Amino acid sequence: SKSIDAYDLDYQRFLDSAKEKYKKNFCLLVRLHPNISKIASNIIYSESVINATFYPNVDDLIIASKFVISDYSSVLFKAMRFNVYSLIYASDYIRYFSEERKNYFDIKTLPSPFASNNDDFIKNFLSFNEEEYENKVKDFNEMAGYYNDESSLTALVDRIRKICGK
Repeated sequence: SKSIDAYDLDYQRFLDSAKEKYKKNFCLLVRLHPNISKIASNIIYSESVINATFYPNVDDLIIASKFVISDYSSVLFKAMRFNVYSLIYASDYIRYFSEERKNYFDIKTLPSPFASNNDDFIKNFLSFNEEEYENKVKDFNEMAGYYNDESSLTALVDRIRKICGK
């Protein structure tokens, strides 16, 4: 059955922590996975916790954000690409990987700090070091062979041509 159990982040506690860390108010945009978007109304929203589930372009939301909080979604990689900080909150981590699926690599090795409960998540957020994160992203991109510069597309086309013998 579809549920919002994995969305049990303490939103208000996070917003209070963000205000404490950055000395200003934040809004939290909540965007449910498309598979459960029909139950988006099960989340309790407010002036600072906003339903962004049906906003059509997730890239716009990422670019407009200071942080992306996700579990196993590819938005973590998009956040890295757009130079937006990210944190992992996966309260269902053990169940997800024991019952549902395997991953290409251990999610805990990503540059984003990992937490499976609210206490650890808030601790990760409050101790989040932007420079350290940026260095981890750089190392991760090098390890993964990801390049993001003007010559990347040209290099890719040249490599494909070489492989295809053209």
